[in-house]
Amino acid sequence: MALMAFKDKLFNARVDAFVDNKAVVEAWNNQGGRSLELNMALKRLFFTTSKLSLSLHMSYIPTGQNPADAPSRRLSHSDSKLSDGLWQIVQKEFGGREGHTCDLMALDSNSMTDAHGYSLPHFTPIPSPGSSGVNLFTQGLASLGALMARPYVFPPMALTGPILKFLQSFKQSCTVVVLDVFPKTYWWPLLMNKAVKSRCLAVRGDGNALLLPVMAKLFVQSVKCPTCGHANDFDFRFCQRCGYKRKVMTTLVKEHSDVIVDLDGIEVRLQQLLHYDQATSYKKQKDSLQRELEAFLGALPGFVTLATVTPRDLCRFLIFKDKRGKTQVHLNTCEFLGQRGKQSCGCPLRLSYKTVDSYIGKLRSIFHSIGRDGEWDKRLGLGNPASDKLVKDYLRLVTAEQLQARVTPKQATPFFVDKLTQLSKYLEGELARSKSKLDRFIIAP
Repeated sequence: MALMAFKDKLFNARVDAFVDNKAVVEAWNNQGGRSLELNMALKRLFFTTSKLSLSLHMSYIPTGQNPADAPSRRLSHSDSKLSDGLWQIVQKEFGGREGHTCDLMALDSNSMTDAHGYSLPHFTPIPSPGSSGVNLFTQGLASLGALMARPYVFPPMALTGPILKFLQSFKQSCTVVVLDVFPKTYWWPLLMNKAVKSRCLAVRGDGNALLLPVMAKLFVQSVKCPTCGHANDFDFRFCQRCGYKRKVMTTLVKEHSDVIVDLDGIEVRLQQLLHYDQATSYKKQKDSLQRELEAFLGALPGFVTLATVTPRDLCRFLIFKDKRGKTQVHLNTCEFLGQRGKQSCGCPLRLSYKTVDSYIGKLRSIFHSIGRDGEWDKRLGLGNPASDKLVKDYLRLVTAEQLQARVTPKQATPFFVDKLTQLSKYLEGELARSKSKLDRFIIAP
């Protein structure tokens, strides 16, 4: 919804989204997850990014560091709207035969509807996909034509006075719904003086007059209340609108008193396996490489992280690692071409192509551990960047360069069967001649 609200500014651009929901981030980076509802939402998001020709990159951010978390959880009674029953009364009595033509102050989520159930054209405080304009007070009502034939507005209490003055300045008729509070506010005499017709829609204590805003849960199925038809979460116990108590069928589960679960022992075993994994040399090498990669990405221009790194960034990192290389790659014109060891010719020192291959394997494992799996999608920026063709081409070119310079990996001296036979006969003779237990222990294989 936010992407569509700013579609003119975001077209053919890159968007970095910081999300405090790990499930959403990993599902987007992995091109899907286990939840059907989440996959459907991500599919809609994918079609939106395709329509706007933009590249969306999601990164995880803790909830405490997310500045959008608090506003998204804030509920305001100013966003209330009339119930369906009262809206039908207003439409019939004040909207004429065709009903009202627009809602002057609303959100996409609480705008009133026409006779066919479609949302009325409405003005919102911020840009949104369904908005007909932003900020009513900046609009020229005289230029809106048929849209202002029969407007409707249910303004917040704080804006009732300014909206009445604004409508009066354009001499615009309008259906205005307000709360009758005590003591009377300053704008009440002006409203009564200008009103052509009025009606009391509800009295204090009427719980079915207004629909109060509720915090919707993302990616959760909803079911209708059998009494009022309000959409609640699929596992609701009480309706959020009418308070209907849902009938829940319960099943009795037979208790198994003879089953004893040693949770402490299970947790100890899990910790042992975890510590074993952390203690392996491969794990230590991979963690060290990950820390070095994160430090390198932090030094690049822009905000590049493990969640947004590209294959080209990985190639840059591998070139950066060349400074620790011990393999000297001689030029074709160098007199030391084909010789091992470090020479004084000044030819550059590089990482061995076998070492580069090992680093790429560890990088693939690093991105797999953070949820970036699958083939790299260049257009969407999804998948494992270490599996991209660009990284494979880098390894191929490094290998070709070193083989052309006659650089071959060091190999152990081969140990053939005849030599093993001679060694065995020698050790047997030494054991036969040794007299002390210590000598036999040292000689014995």
